Amino acid sequence: MIFKGFSLVVALIVSGCAANVEMKASSIADATYATSNKHESTSWVEGPFISSSVFENNQHSYYMRTLIKNRDHNAIQHQIYVSALFGDWAFLSNAQSYGASLDVIKIDRRVETCTRFGCAIREDVAINLPDAVLRTYVSTGFGALISGRSGSVEIFISSEYVLGYLQKLDSLSRQ
Repeated sequence: MIFKGFSLVVALIVSGCAANVEMKASSIADATYATSNKHESTSWVEGPFISSSVFENNQHSYYMRTLIKNRDHNAIQHQIYVSALFGDWAFLSNAQSYGASLDVIKIDRRVETCTRFGCAIREDVAINLPDAVLRTYVSTGFGALISGRSGSVEIFISSEYVLGYLQKLDSLSRQ
């Protein structure tokens, strides 16, 4: 009986992690939202978070976001925002995707917590993606390795995520 209970818990955890990666385009579109800054006449469109598996050594989450200039509805820049948790400073600064170098913006590095066993270090970066490049990932998804001097993070955004995100972004841009 203990093994059945354990198997059920493992199955629920694994299916929960898989559901996060395997969301349909319509669910991604529904979870994508915009926030406006009337003083700057801009909006950020943000997709849902994708989180790393609970079984990986380094925990990280990431999502797509786009800055829109409200006056003319032109997307200024698409980004993938990555927040990674390490046991030591990783100094994330480079990104590679399918052999191409990507533009990385360092956003924040901070100590989250410390115990007698060490500290949890959070590093936030964003990867810039031009509109034409992002739209090519509708059929394949997007993968990248973000690395630094002492650590790295591998991410993958499914084609369903890219499709749903762009569907919502395009509908918001037409408003």
